Amino acid sequence: MASLQPRAEGLVEQARALLAQLERFANVAEFHPSVLRPTFTIAANDLQRDLLLPLLLEQLRADSQGVCMRVIASDVPNLKVLREQRCDLVISPRPPEGGEILQQRLFDDTYRIFFDRSRRRPPNTIEDYLRGEHVTVLYEGQTRLEVDKVLLESGYERTVVAFVPAFSGIASFIQGTDRLATAPCLLQRGLLRGLDSVPLPICIPPMPMSM
Repeated sequence: MASLQPRAEGLVEQARALLAQLERFANVAEFHPSVLRPTFTIAANDLQRDLLLPLLLEQLRADSQGVCMRVIASDVPNLKVLREQRCDLVISPRPPEGGEILQQRLFDDTYRIFFDRSRRRPPNTIEDYLRGEHVTVLYEGQTRLEVDKVLLESGYERTVVAFVPAFSGIASFIQGTDRLATAPCLLQRGLLRGLDSVPLPICIPPMPMSM
């Protein structure tokens, strides 16, 4: 697939796996992308949108030129968007729960600390990490990232100086400063590729991605 950007080539197999999951998920013997309605709506946030969905669209349109993908922001998804048929599929670390909703785990991702190496040293110890000023994501409804919840529950107090509504807002608050952001590793291939990153100096559960 020569048209794919080099930074995304490592995700081709995940896109193919996602398409295969869609086929199994449809629960019909003769499923094929060509049976999708002309506009296929997916609720996803910027991480999933930028790293998975362009590749998924390539796969879908290879089988059906009539398919058009519409992407809407998922924020913290709930059952209402599916029940009201506002979207066909939700891809999220926090999939909505309900007896009538089918779910499938796609993959897990780890968290890393992103920073500007021209302005500071890597925060390799928990003391360095906690001393820093932090930028993080706060979704609609005051919902924090799961990693932020785990850190608070584990007793780690950080100085958060900025909350942004999506991962796409992080880089501009980190570049040219000594601030830190804790975010999924996959972002280093996309939205945060201009920043350096190191592993967290503490053990944090991985971030699951489901649909």
